[in-house]
Amino acid sequence: MHGLAFDCPQCNLRHSGLPALAYGEPAVHLDEAGKQRPFQKINEDFYIVEDQHFFVRVVFEIPIIGEGLSLEWGVWGSLSKANFRRYWDSFDDTDQSRIGAMFSYLSNELNGYPGSLGLRCGLFPRDDRRRPLLNLDDEQDHPLVRDHQRGITAGRAIELAMPFLHPQGRA
Repeated sequence: MHGLAFDCPQCNLRHSGLPALAYGEPAVHLDEAGKQRPFQKINEDFYIVEDQHFFVRVVFEIPIIGEGLSLEWGVWGSLSKANFRRYWDSFDDTDQSRIGAMFSYLSNELNGYPGSLGLRCGLFPRDDRRRPLLNLDDEQDHPLVRDHQRGITAGRAIELAMPFLHPQGRA
């Protein structure tokens, strides 16, 4: 993200822009006991868990009020097996948006938003090999849904980005 500059309270340096807040894998690859489930990482954009859970890397954005920018998250969305196959089969198409929106669940617990794992979403493929957008179902009562609808302040965006700017403090 460009255009937002701030003095970092942690390292005392001036940062220009915020990073995309990225998660390397979907959260569901662990079972209830915390043991790793069998999974297959196809590449940076596709995961399959136990041949029954299917995930694609997506972009989720929260507008930053008054900045004309968004805080960008690199997260994972789930798809049904049929929709995963549709998305996979069209992955190299430059007009991938033609396959239309698909139902998804947010497949990461977002830092700063407890209880966000499993929120209902729409996954929207985009053209020219860009990762799909994830939009939350507005009917859910959750702080992430409200922030997605209304936007957040630049201060809140910086607060959310701090663990990604300085990962040693990240839980």
